[in-house]
Amino acid sequence: MNPFYVDKMHKMVTLLDENGDGALTIDDFYEAADRVAVSFGHLPGSPGYTAIRDVYTRMWDEVYAGLDTDDDQVLSFDEVIAAHRDTILSPADGYEKFRPVAQAFLTLADSDGDGIVSRKEFIQAMNQAFRLPEEDAGRAFDSLDSDGAGCLTHEQIHQAAKGFFCTDTKSYGAGLFGPIAPIRM
Repeated sequence: MNPFYVDKMHKMVTLLDENGDGALTIDDFYEAADRVAVSFGHLPGSPGYTAIRDVYTRMWDEVYAGLDTDDDQVLSFDEVIAAHRDTILSPADGYEKFRPVAQAFLTLADSDGDGIVSRKEFIQAMNQAFRLPEEDAGRAFDSLDSDGAGCLTHEQIHQAAKGFFCTDTKSYGAGLFGPIAPIRM
């Protein structure tokens, strides 16, 4: 697998991994969902809170659970890479497995429902959900705001997420989670 893609996935796992063990569980995804939902005023039990947890459950079941090779409900980094390679990166329709998660985030972050995510909303979502430092979230936003409008459409964010998760090149969206540092494996 392309080393840049491995570096991107390492960044994602590092941001999601609550206990720092280098592996992911469904609870890591729920923690991210809970933080972003609450930060935008969607409390436990509310439709927004429930919706984002539900899409993470579906993604876990469709993308990750089948590649939990030792069936311990914990995905090692290698299992995450295999899951992405087999279900998101390689198939032509791979992004469709991830789209509902991105859309749930957009629904929460686009607090006025105008189809536009402001710089502030983007930074808040990335900081709360993924604990991405505000400076890195700002850089990520700037890399995506190619027309300098100061906001992102839902389609721009979907294209960025597709570029991050479904390509192994430095295409649009590669910096969705901020700067990518090479890892040594």
